[in-house]
Amino acid sequence: MGRPAFKPTDEQRAKVARLIKGKVPIEEIARRMELAEKTLRKYFGAELGLIPVETVNTGLAMARPRTEVFRPSDEQREMAMILAGARLSHPEIARKLGITEECLREHFGDELEKGPIKCKADILAAMFYSGKGGNVAAAKVFLLFNGQGDPGPDQQPAKVGLQGKKVQAAIAAQTAEAGTSWEDVVPPSGRPN
Repeated sequence: MGRPAFKPTDEQRAKVARLIKGKVPIEEIARRMELAEKTLRKYFGAELGLIPVETVNTGLAMARPRTEVFRPSDEQREMAMILAGARLSHPEIARKLGITEECLREHFGDELEKGPIKCKADILAAMFYSGKGGNVAAAKVFLLFNGQGDPGPDQQPAKVGLQGKKVQAAIAAQTAEAGTSWEDVVPPSGRPN
């Protein structure tokens, strides 16, 4: 039939409490009580400070329904990163994922922080490889995005609008000496029209 289940007495509980106050290690307490360490932890958890006193010998701990623990999926993580990369606000991202803002900050902190950087890097990589493969528009966008490309001399500034050849020549003549040896000779106020 086996041996009967262990039931701690009040005297044993008091003895364990005294030993704990005396800073005796749990292994030594188990040896002095002639119990296995596992049994000591199981039945004297409140005295050892392992579990709250309210839950000792009550069905309260087992009667409480356990709440579902949120575990984000890979798809949710990717969506959070994309939305953070698009600079959406945290409430909007949480609403899209169907979770609270607190849950969003707790479980998706890395995605919120690294999303904008990673999305920009992915797009730049796609533009780079597309431009390397012969897509001129992608190459220009890649260079402009990095500040390496210039709009080109044949393009006119947006403020000026479309102009004829003569007007463009007149505008170019106003700063013709810039970058030449004449730049020091001709004073800015003495420039011809």
